[in-house]
Amino acid sequence: MSLGYGLVLTAFGSFTYSNIQSGHYYPTYVCSHGEAYRRSSKTENRLGSVSLGWQHLFAGQHRLQLFGLFEAESSKRKGFYVTATNFSTDAYGYNNLSAAEHSRRAPAGTVLGGLATSGPGALRTVPLAV
Repeated sequence: MSLGYGLVLTAFGSFTYSNIQSGHYYPTYVCSHGEAYRRSSKTENRLGSVSLGWQHLFAGQHRLQLFGLFEAESSKRKGFYVTATNFSTDAYGYNNLSAAEHSRRAPAGTVLGGLATSGPGALRTVPLAV
């Protein structure tokens, strides 16, 4: 966009979003006592930039050009994962992880997982165990 007096302003912005979900179930006849896994990850990215340019021709033969740019970016990520074992039936697959039978012996009957978030700081992971 021309602002007059040799000034030109441009702006650009973008936003991306992704949502990835996955899961699997190994039946009791393939994996001893069955095993189920679920994962979800969501990511948002934002980018914006603004530039300002100026040019002027002096005495018909000397050209001066100046250019300035400002750019900002942010990223946000959230997700979780969970694994369950020791199923007594294959009827639910990975849609009912609470169907895993809990046992005092690990790893059978354990449900392990975590939550992860990131933002302006470093990635933080919060482990979960049931």
